[in-house]
Amino acid sequence: MRMPGFKILSVLFLTCLVMNAGAQQYDCNCTEPDNTSGSKADNLLVFREYQNPVHNYRGTQFFNAWSQGYVILNNGEKVNNMMLRYDMFTDELLWLRPNDFVTGIVKKTVIKGFVITGDEAGESYFIKRSIRPPGMDTIRSFLQVLAEGDLDFLVYRNVVKAVSESKTVDNTIYYIFTDDRNFTSIRLNRRSLVKFPGIDRERMKNIIKSGKLNVKNELNFTQAVYLYNQAGG
Repeated sequence: MRMPGFKILSVLFLTCLVMNAGAQQYDCNCTEPDNTSGSKADNLLVFREYQNPVHNYRGTQFFNAWSQGYVILNNGEKVNNMMLRYDMFTDELLWLRPNDFVTGIVKKTVIKGFVITGDEAGESYFIKRSIRPPGMDTIRSFLQVLAEGDLDFLVYRNVVKAVSESKTVDNTIYYIFTDDRNFTSIRLNRRSLVKFPGIDRERMKNIIKSGKLNVKNELNFTQAVYLYNQAGG
């Protein structure tokens, strides 16, 4: 029988959490409905049932098809074996409940990030960070981590509604973080990278030149930042 929404979760999910208390990793495959309202699991991960705000819009909306993955809780522990999908329009992580295939929104406040392991592009790691998109106040969003080190290279995978059409359009924004609080949006080009505040310009120029990297594309830009971090920052 289909259970409406995510107001009621599974006893087995709660059991998994209790049995793994103090462990560093959860492996929870919950299949039975929980008939006890107000259980600890009730509000741990799922905020509400997902309703698509741009249903039937043309264009890209989701980062991935439904894929295996895990979420990382704020205390560093993991909840494994989840079917996950990231909605780039709403900046929400979606979970497909296995027993009835209802889609819920994972509560952003209780997780540090998530990893999609079964996507065609390979493993993708997202972390929660504060950013200021152009023309907006500071928001707490999921950003994909492309490189980590003295310079963290992250990307806000975002789409927005077109002004006059029922479609979504790309609003990707790249950021370099020198720590959790200090960040700058950056364009994918050589000038922006070489002149980024605090970067050793000559070292970065040599990395780009020796690797013959066209940093106007995401892959090569990521490689340049990765090699710079490997060289000591």
